[in-house]
Amino acid sequence: MSEQNGNSRDVSGGRMVTMLRPFSGRLLLVVFLLALLAITNMAIPFAVKLLIDDVFPIGPDGSGDWTLLWFILPAVLLIYVVRNTLFYGSRMSSLRVSEDLCFSLRKRLFEHLQQMSLRYYKAHQAGKIGSRVLDDTYKIQAFIQDKLPTLLLNLLMGQVLLVIICVVNTRLAIATTIILPLHFITYRYFRKPIRHSHREAQENLSTAYGNLVEKFLGMEVVKGFSAEQRESDRFRKAIDASRQSQIRSQQYHFAQKVAADLLIGMGTVLLFGYGALEVMKGRMSGGTFFMYFGYVTMLYPAVLEIISGFGHLARATASAEPRL
Repeated sequence: MSEQNGNSRDVSGGRMVTMLRPFSGRLLLVVFLLALLAITNMAIPFAVKLLIDDVFPIGPDGSGDWTLLWFILPAVLLIYVVRNTLFYGSRMSSLRVSEDLCFSLRKRLFEHLQQMSLRYYKAHQAGKIGSRVLDDTYKIQAFIQDKLPTLLLNLLMGQVLLVIICVVNTRLAIATTIILPLHFITYRYFRKPIRHSHREAQENLSTAYGNLVEKFLGMEVVKGFSAEQRESDRFRKAIDASRQSQIRSQQYHFAQKVAADLLIGMGTVLLFGYGALEVMKGRMSGGTFFMYFGYVTMLYPAVLEIISGFGHLARATASAEPRL
């Protein structure tokens, strides 16, 4: 059974890569824009360090370098202009990729369905087929449009942030990143139940949709035999199964985020404790600590979003599995 699940996972993941391959050029553009955005986001904590260590009044005379402030203020404004320009460009590019992919995928599915034999249509509900063509492709479209850019951005930011915090203070970096392997274990633990529950939810939803369409098409027969109550009970059971499976799918997803957030809390405690010790011993200035704290507060949410993004990826690959 585990080998079969592994093969299914490889097939669905391979299909996702195959679907995205024609758009590799535009996806590389998205990655490039997101990489620039990730680097741009690193500037704000550094500006905070300059304010605390160089601009604010320090020393016996209580004076600071106020001329530096007039360079920092327009630089911060420019950073926000650049980051929003990069954000808009990356999101619009991913939007076009998702729309073009969804259009191409639905067109190919429809052409494939036209080649199927009559035996296939007799064995499968028309509404169920329609749900798979529209709903499954929409899940893939929504992932590429919304979740994939966020996942890529946080992956890039996570790598840049890890390098920065190790350069700033290696000892503190070890203390604050020691929990990161536990995040990977959390992802591995929840990946299989998320995929399984989402696949089950998709199947139940398409069954309920197919049941609904068939009842509308056969309403004359239903009314002729006064079978309204029987059909109502059957439809209620179908949508209840879909409801329960959707709840299970979201429950696993929420539990994964809760576990990841608790790990982030542990890392924050280590950061405060060891960081305060570094400042008191004179191995780190106050401004450097606040800069470091800013980078870590960016790293931990990025890790959380990466965990969540891979959960959405598992659900999207489940939608990419061949079921027609």
